[in-house]
Amino acid sequence: MTSPSAHAPLSALNRYLARWAEPEIHALRSSLQHFPQSDATRHPFVISVPAYAEPLDWWLRLSSALADTPLWWIWVFNQPDHPDQKSKTTYSTSASLQQCKQHLTHRIECGPITLGQLSDSQHVVLVDRCSSPIPHKQGVGLARKIANDLALVLIDLGWIHTPWLFNTDADATLPPDYFSHPSVHSLLQQRQLSAFQMGFEHQPSHTDFAEATWCYDQYLRYHYRGLRAAGSPYAFTTIGSLSVLSATHYASVRGFPKLAAGEDFYVLNKLRKLAPIETLAAPIIQLSARPSERVPFGTGPRLLEWQHQRRENIHVWSPEAYRLLGVFLTFLCDHTESTGPATQYLAQGLAALRESPTKTEYYTLYRIAHDLGIDRWLARTQAHRFASIEHSQRAFHDWFDALKTSQFLRQISTHTPLISIQDASRYSF
Repeated sequence: MTSPSAHAPLSALNRYLARWAEPEIHALRSSLQHFPQSDATRHPFVISVPAYAEPLDWWLRLSSALADTPLWWIWVFNQPDHPDQKSKTTYSTSASLQQCKQHLTHRIECGPITLGQLSDSQHVVLVDRCSSPIPHKQGVGLARKIANDLALVLIDLGWIHTPWLFNTDADATLPPDYFSHPSVHSLLQQRQLSAFQMGFEHQPSHTDFAEATWCYDQYLRYHYRGLRAAGSPYAFTTIGSLSVLSATHYASVRGFPKLAAGEDFYVLNKLRKLAPIETLAAPIIQLSARPSERVPFGTGPRLLEWQHQRRENIHVWSPEAYRLLGVFLTFLCDHTESTGPATQYLAQGLAALRESPTKTEYYTLYRIAHDLGIDRWLARTQAHRFASIEHSQRAFHDWFDALKTSQFLRQISTHTPLISIQDASRYSF
């Protein structure tokens, strides 16, 4: 592929690769020069997988699920530079990397990158971040970023002809219709989405954690239903192993943030500000619910926290909290002006919340919005005029994003009773 003219504007993808991609992309490009491109090596799909302290042959189990599907895998074998004593494991990531290399044919190595063929239909990019460990504070976020940056290179150079970045994890079990399911096929044709999420089901890794696994799975589903009922544009499940990202949109938000946890939440939060995110009920990805302290929060730590509790005794935000979130969002949108400064339309809604003589809950909503900084945001944007209702509402939702939504729910839940996971699992919004 010829490089763009020096005078031609770079696309979002090329601009990202030139300025913000990880250095492993250079080793990949060098490797590809010695790897013949043909119909046998050009595939429709690419899947990125970070792997740290997984069982020795995890990659063989994962690839076998899609044995007949032509695709590229990108596997980032990584370990932190200063592993926490609590998260040490008997599994050796470097040993798994070496075993995987031995299974590849037509192998080419360049620095941390190894290219090879796993089967007649599957090719692999291996990344060695064991020899050069990942800074522990950047963790899985950096591993995902490396993988997806390399996937962008394959798309840019024509090795992949579907401009979507599929992501999963080493402990996931992918269904045979992962790519061919009608819902997936339909969404891949849409360019107005920034991402979509596959369906999921958590399976306990050990019977001791069966109850905690059920509770965690139900909590995620309940939270999604609550956000959707409230009318939040950020109603989606933030699980990295379910995520399929638009290549162009991914480049526009400069990739995954380099975080030890929560990288999926933050990248989806940024992507949603560009375009909608769809959530599918199927196909279903089976996720292994494993207790772990490898990350500061998420599935592993939550399972440990809930291990010895029953579903009747684990409490979450109530439906009332989500209802009040919906009231807040509706109130402000109802007071939107078609044109005018941001303060004009939002201040009307805030004043109505603050001054309502009959609804004490409205004043509570105002106080929470104030604590979250809405007045400061208004002050910063008071001179801005919007061309339409859609533009003004979008500006508000860009500020009141997924993070602000979670903070709002946390605060409003101090004013509403909690309910048990048992009751939440049965609740229909």
